[in-house]
Amino acid sequence: MTAVPSILVLLAPNPSPLTGRGTNTYVVGEEEIVVIDPGPGDPEHLHRLTAAVAERGKVAAVVITHHHFDHSEAATEVAERLGAPLAGFPHPDSPVLDRELADGDEIGFGGGVLHALHTPGHSRDHLCFWLPEAATVFAGDLVAGEGYIVIDPPDGDMTQYLASLRRLRDIGATSIRPGHGPLIEEADAYLDGYIAHRLAREAKVLGSLGGEAQTVDQLLPAAYDDTPVAMYPIAARSLLAHLQKLAEDGKVELVSGPEESAYKLPG
Repeated sequence: MTAVPSILVLLAPNPSPLTGRGTNTYVVGEEEIVVIDPGPGDPEHLHRLTAAVAERGKVAAVVITHHHFDHSEAATEVAERLGAPLAGFPHPDSPVLDRELADGDEIGFGGGVLHALHTPGHSRDHLCFWLPEAATVFAGDLVAGEGYIVIDPPDGDMTQYLASLRRLRDIGATSIRPGHGPLIEEADAYLDGYIAHRLAREAKVLGSLGGEAQTVDQLLPAAYDDTPVAMYPIAARSLLAHLQKLAEDGKVELVSGPEESAYKLPG
């Protein structure tokens, strides 16, 4: 029987409404390891990370799921400290990569092989890493262990996001290790819930529209009436992503105004 690689999670001290309790950094394997999402450039977090690595062995690679700073700010420094290549999917805002990953690329280490899955939607460069030896996937910001993910156009795309959720559901993982929040067990059911949540929100957005064009700000109170007003600036970004998808699907009509776009039902 193949041994399951060890997985250590280190929580970065960067809690916020967008990051939840903080960003998860993963140290995978022993003797020859992979570091996933080094996180923010917090000195205490970097000290804990380098100490954890020193206890295990050499580093085969440092990888990032995507370029957002709460996942990648420390990536260059960590890779240099550990003498390891930095790998990720290229993006104009990503750190300089030693290895540019594409969908299907593999990263071998002492305990197995990470398989890179290009899963855009939250960002164009988003990757998940499938570890079949542990039947688990490192999901970055495709899902969170608590709450839901913001889709922020133009880098975020709701059509791609839903496709990526479905792809992840179909790979056969039994657990998910997200970039934020606790371990997710019963992966398929969790992903089904995420997909259902987005489709329910889409239906609510459609139900909030009429024949008269409305802007995102005008639609927010009805489409996100279950969301605290303090979170409206964040919710507005996902609402825009939903509207853009619905326009692409031909279910709503985009009306360009002198200052901002508005949306209405066709006809």
